[in-house]
Amino acid sequence: MKILFQNLPYKPGNRLYKNVIDALVEQIFDGYDWKKHGDYIIINDNRPKYTYFSSESQYKSADPGISRELIDIASEAKIEHVDFIADYSGLGTVEKALINRLLIGEEGVIVLTGALGSGKTALLRYVSTYLDKHKNHGGCRYYGSCQRHKDIHVFFDFNAFPFTPKDDIVVEFYRKLFYDLIENIQDVFCRCIILDSFIEDHQRDGIFFGMRKALMNNPDWSQWGETDKLEGILEWIIDKYERFDIKTGVYALLKMLTFYHDTYPRRDQTCFLCIFDNIDILYEEYQKPIIEELNKISQASKIKIILTTRITTFNHVRNNYSFPFRVFEHVGIFPMELVLKRMEHYRNNRKNEEAQYVTMRQNIDRAYLKNFDDRLDFIYDQLKNQRYERLGQTLESLSGLSVRRSLQLCKRLFYNHTIPWDEVDPKEDILIRCLHSYDFDAGKMHPDDHLITNIFRDPNNGYPSLILLRILNALYIARANNDITIQNLIDHISIFDKSVQNQERADYIIQILRSPEKRLLYVSGFGPSEDAIAAKRNSKVKISRSGELYLNHLCRNLQYIQNCFEIIEWNITVEGNITEAIRYINNNCPDEHSKTILLQSLLDIQNRDITEMIPNEVDYDQLHERFRSIRMALRFLFNKDVLETINYKLIYERNESVRNIFEINSLITVPVIAHVAQSILNITKPSMENNTVLTNEVMQWKDLIFMIHEWTKLLFRRSRHIRLLEDTLNRYDEIITANENKI
Repeated sequence: MKILFQNLPYKPGNRLYKNVIDALVEQIFDGYDWKKHGDYIIINDNRPKYTYFSSESQYKSADPGISRELIDIASEAKIEHVDFIADYSGLGTVEKALINRLLIGEEGVIVLTGALGSGKTALLRYVSTYLDKHKNHGGCRYYGSCQRHKDIHVFFDFNAFPFTPKDDIVVEFYRKLFYDLIENIQDVFCRCIILDSFIEDHQRDGIFFGMRKALMNNPDWSQWGETDKLEGILEWIIDKYERFDIKTGVYALLKMLTFYHDTYPRRDQTCFLCIFDNIDILYEEYQKPIIEELNKISQASKIKIILTTRITTFNHVRNNYSFPFRVFEHVGIFPMELVLKRMEHYRNNRKNEEAQYVTMRQNIDRAYLKNFDDRLDFIYDQLKNQRYERLGQTLESLSGLSVRRSLQLCKRLFYNHTIPWDEVDPKEDILIRCLHSYDFDAGKMHPDDHLITNIFRDPNNGYPSLILLRILNALYIARANNDITIQNLIDHISIFDKSVQNQERADYIIQILRSPEKRLLYVSGFGPSEDAIAAKRNSKVKISRSGELYLNHLCRNLQYIQNCFEIIEWNITVEGNITEAIRYINNNCPDEHSKTILLQSLLDIQNRDITEMIPNEVDYDQLHERFRSIRMALRFLFNKDVLETINYKLIYERNESVRNIFEINSLITVPVIAHVAQSILNITKPSMENNTVLTNEVMQWKDLIFMIHEWTKLLFRRSRHIRLLEDTLNRYDEIITANENKI
């Protein structure tokens, strides 16, 4: 059984609106185009969110993807050789620090790490373009016309690497690099009168054996311009090496670039830069030989190499490629900052003739355009206004450290069919629903949404479950421990739920939480083309920043919980050994009144079908119906939590061989229910007077909290959540008493 609801609008007429504004929304919130707004610059020197490290002990201490105290790199941003850069106004702290490493660092290779979607590629493209535009090229008075001091920046993306497992990976790598270098050489050498000198200087070099004779003995050679001579040299290299020795062909091209580099004075290390992006798309056994080749290339030529990879992948690779490197860890701008910057850019430039928005706006119906602008202004004000912090918290929780994910989610605020297209100021809860639901089944959350995880739903069968919540909670408690493995985690969770002992089921659950699109936890060494998790049970695992925010914010967010409950298959009875639970109460509860309450709570659910607890239909315009459905669903999960936790405690106490590394001192559902109860109290308080039905529902919530309080005291006498429950009960007593006095 799933919860059906009434009075939630679904506006099919929005489809036309979406089609009209689609291009404009994509332009504003595109997560892949780095050129648009320069919005990846980090300009605040006081934010210690980055570090760089170069030794084994340092990178092993790096904690991927979660909030932590890092080394402030403001000092690294102080460029010593200021004459290298003509204009610093467009550089923030991070950009300056990276350029500093490129300009004066001794390492030939820099490894740039960071979370998926955190902006690694954007940072490198921005820095590369900035260097190309703002370098001081030695005061050459011909620069700009002769291009003699033009930088050579090769951008190599492994995502576009034409490779299949049957290929020789190194050969295919060199083949693609070969053609990339040819393209750059044609661009750089086109106006440089140095080719005769190059041929003379390299006539005794074995790589170029026979080139001088083949080219300079041509009677027309002296009549050729530099473009023709360059074409002749490249054709000779292609004919000699393209088919049979592509690797040597690459080194021949690198020697050409090195000669160019040496010919002109005052060159610096960033003049010859190769960026190799997304190498962790490849299996580890394919990464290593390519990295070794890159190290050779760096040593054989005056080339600076930047390699991007996720920190978890880099930490896992054996010996970290065994070459001299410097690691620059990129945390990235926090998603909310970038979202606001994107909106600000549009608001400030939507009527600017030089901005890219104007042409798109001209093609949009004025009524649609006005409502879109008003909606964007309204959302921007909400995200900036602390009174509406839940929308921002939800967006931040779903995004984690992924800038790309946050921009994708923002599109839902305009594309969603739950909000009529001409409603420019929807309620905050409706906007939060849009983030969760996009455009599925009249605004419901999709079970397999690639951006949203339903933390209360078993991903295998759709039933209500606490497995995902327990995993995140365990990792959160143990987040200071760097030695938690997948096997540790599975051993812990399987004590609560024996079904997790099934290897395929356990692997699938871990996979759901570590999927790149959601990333609620990190597993060391896993990239998008990883082996089966079962083969790497000793891999270290950590909670991500998004996982922390899910646990500490979303799991207490009334709208998120409601959206999650709507798509759960509530078609089973509460499972667990109730007889064992009753025995536990009789043996451990000294207070007769408390014992009666606890025994009654078990008898209420014994042999009771879920359809008797949770209604089939809910009218969300009626607060008491909405809150009753949420209360009963949480009651179901709490009962499940109690039975599983009693089972855990009995196993732990009876079996000395169980050595669990996770300390538990609370029922996992307690903070969820307590915070939701407080939210509901705040919502109902203005409407309780003369509303008997709503007042009765509030009383039911109070009874639920009291029952949970008694269970918590029985199972965990020193639970950290006792105070939270007592505070919640006091607030309910205060509001209920005040309402009774009014009546």
